[in-house]
Amino acid sequence: MKSILRAASAATFSITLAACGGSGGGSSPNGASNDASSSLSLGVFNNAAVNFYRPDGTTLIDSAETDGSGAPVTVSVGGYSGPVLIQVVGDADAQYFDELSGQFEDFPDGDDMWGFGDTTGTVAVTPLTDIAYRAAVRNNLLPISASEIDELYAVVESALLGNIGIDTIPVIADEPNSMDFTADDAGRYALVLAALAYMGSDGQNDPVDGTGPALAVLRALIIDLKDGSIDNVDASTPPEVVPPAYSSFASEFTSAINAAASDYATGPLMNELGNDPAYETPSIDLSALDDVENDGGNGGNGGNGGNGGNGGNGGNNCGSAQTVETGGCNDLGPGNGVTGTLNINGQQTYTGTVTAAETVGGLISIMAFPNGSPPNSWNVTVRNQTGVQVCNQDDGPLIQFSTVDISTFQSNSFTTANGNAGDCQIEITQTASPDGNSTIEGVFTATLRPGDSNADMTIRNVTRGAFRADVISD
Repeated sequence: MKSILRAASAATFSITLAACGGSGGGSSPNGASNDASSSLSLGVFNNAAVNFYRPDGTTLIDSAETDGSGAPVTVSVGGYSGPVLIQVVGDADAQYFDELSGQFEDFPDGDDMWGFGDTTGTVAVTPLTDIAYRAAVRNNLLPISASEIDELYAVVESALLGNIGIDTIPVIADEPNSMDFTADDAGRYALVLAALAYMGSDGQNDPVDGTGPALAVLRALIIDLKDGSIDNVDASTPPEVVPPAYSSFASEFTSAINAAASDYATGPLMNELGNDPAYETPSIDLSALDDVENDGGNGGNGGNGGNGGNGGNGGNNCGSAQTVETGGCNDLGPGNGVTGTLNINGQQTYTGTVTAAETVGGLISIMAFPNGSPPNSWNVTVRNQTGVQVCNQDDGPLIQFSTVDISTFQSNSFTTANGNAGDCQIEITQTASPDGNSTIEGVFTATLRPGDSNADMTIRNVTRGAFRADVISD
């Protein structure tokens, strides 16, 4: 198995992570003192939060924020060692340097980008590592192991990098028209990443909302690849419209990489493009991402005074669920409640007040609230029958997460309700029986769309969902 220590870089959408021993990096929740340092850029990021997670993608190790200097940010990893998931998070102040526009562009709230790393070595997070991460989520590979990361990255390398290692350190791009991308894998990788930015404004499919070119392509790839292929069509259910960034990725990429080379490549790298290298005309065949199988996960080591990571998806409390991700059962624990991990809000487990009651048409509505305030809530509506239920295909199933800002009393709901175009999969692992066991239990994943009256219009993706409640019947 090759190492999963990934490349340091400052090319398009990139971040570096390095871990080291020592005692100067602040305290960790586990009482240890190892540090992970990370420098981040798209060329360079300003004011972007960077979250470091254990292999389940929800257990936060630590967070840091970039300052625009290009210097590493540092987080404490305590005694933990093993695979790490890294998330770059947009907000109202975050910006990145875009190779095509040659200036800082907004990286707003609701956008994020992911990659994998380790607590030793250095790591790059780019739109290409993001492809691998979202395939891992799509195929329920979290908690993820080092070997699974290697398999995912190998597929992306073959399809989009001409087998340049995704763990190569790309040349830094931090000023326009630098002409310093060299004829080695570092320069080639940087050129591939710059080409993605050039695809985002080619005069044919430009974004209409002022989105930076590189960010426009990242957004398009995220939706386009929900069905596992780059074809400008989302064939998942229900489908989303792929934002305008490209219409024919392969052909437009070849034009874009040559355009980017004219601004960033050294003479030898320009000459190399004349020989039709594999990275100039990528196959874009990412189908093998969906062939990577869950090997049980590897949570890493907790170290002295630390806690070990999560294992695979077995050993949960939700019976024999096979179709929908079951890791949420471990998050929920043995009692009643609803849990789910949202891409923006993180893990939300509510066990304070839990109600479940039969409603019209034989449906069961489960509501769960936290102890205290604010009055956030989960609403899970299901049919009382075993098997998989799909929102907006089967009649009745629904997932909704609601929040209230206690300073303004503004409420926001994120839902799969009819007409909202959200989607979910719910697997009932235990039904409630009026003549015996009154407990209903199950697991779920979902894509939640904002309600029409929301102030927050970002999409929530939910993984590791689980619920358990005692049904009240008339």
